[in-house]
Amino acid sequence: MSSTPVNEYLQFLADEREAEEAATAARVSAVAQISSVIASLAASSAGLLKKRKADCDNTGSNFLGRDRGAKTIKRERLDMEPYIEKMEERPFRRKY
Repeated sequence: MSSTPVNEYLQFLADEREAEEAATAARVSAVAQISSVIASLAASSAGLLKKRKADCDNTGSNFLGRDRGAKTIKRERLDMEPYIEKMEERPFRRKY
């Protein structure tokens, strides 16, 4: 088949489309790699920004624990017997 100007133009358009798709794919890949590097740096720097202490207690850990003077939250244990007695005799899973 002889090449006509129309066929040559259609081939040119196809080649242009392929080149544009390849360039778009390359840009998307580059953006994905850059965002991956940024996320990795953010994660590693977040670990470095934790509060640190001098290892003067020889525990081997240099991360700061609880703040000095922090109160322990004491919770009163609830007696469940009255609640269990109020439940029906039916099997627990079916009713509740």
